Amino acid sequence: MEIKIDWNKVYEYMIPRIENELKRRCPVHDGHLKKSIKGRIEGDDLKFYMASYWYYVENGSAPHWTSVKNLEKWCEDKWGDAKLAYALQHHIAKHGTKPTHFIKETLIQEFPRILADALKQKDVVYIK
Repeated sequence: MEIKIDWNKVYEYMIPRIENELKRRCPVHDGHLKKSIKGRIEGDDLKFYMASYWYYVENGSAPHWTSVKNLEKWCEDKWGDAKLAYALQHHIAKHGTKPTHFIKETLIQEFPRILADALKQKDVVYIK
């Protein structure tokens, strides 16, 4: 007996569901990171792409100096005062940023269920 799995069909089922879960859990400021989340099949791999700063949202960052200009819109939107960007700049320089782990948590909590559902789809698993 041979069991064959059509991984392309599995991935096609999984991509929009994983995208939706990542977007649902993504921390949102202006929505750029959330909008950038896209999955696709590349060869035998299932890959997800998103804005380049995803790593720092996911894992946080060590203390570093960042431009006030990068922080002004966030401070205006979140705290109602762009001038607070200077205080935030110093806070990040001293403490860094906290991780969100939204990708890791999504994969731990949702990937097994989504994969199991994908394997239940018609014409995905063949027995010879």
